[in-house]
Amino acid sequence: MLTTAAYGVDVVYYITGGVALPVVACMPAMFVDTQSTAVLGSRTSDKCFEAVHNLAIKYDSLGNPKTLGEKVYKKTASWRCPDLDFAVANLMKISKCYKDHGLYAKARLQLQNILDEQSFGGCVSVESQKKVEQELDSIH
Repeated sequence: MLTTAAYGVDVVYYITGGVALPVVACMPAMFVDTQSTAVLGSRTSDKCFEAVHNLAIKYDSLGNPKTLGEKVYKKTASWRCPDLDFAVANLMKISKCYKDHGLYAKARLQLQNILDEQSFGGCVSVESQKKVEQELDSIH
């Protein structure tokens, strides 16, 4: 819900910056165009829209590396994680079995995979991470 609201703010931000801002900023040029197009034959407002649009793109690429939605999504990632402590405990038992049979490389690899971000999507609890790290340190 919070992430959805943050992405909603992003949409409003881009609509405001992409549509409303150029219209407001170029309103005087649009007024001049309506009065002078027939006489002068030029459209100043077109150049104004292009300039404001280019300025908005330049600002956004420099000043806004991540949208609010992306930031909130990343900050609330742990809220979407399932409880994986039981799975980590079972994998640690397998690692211990490898270790007990002298298969230290396999035991170490098993534990390293638990800590790998891609294996569990960063959802391993801090407590489980500490236990895994302690067990890793105990393997020769």
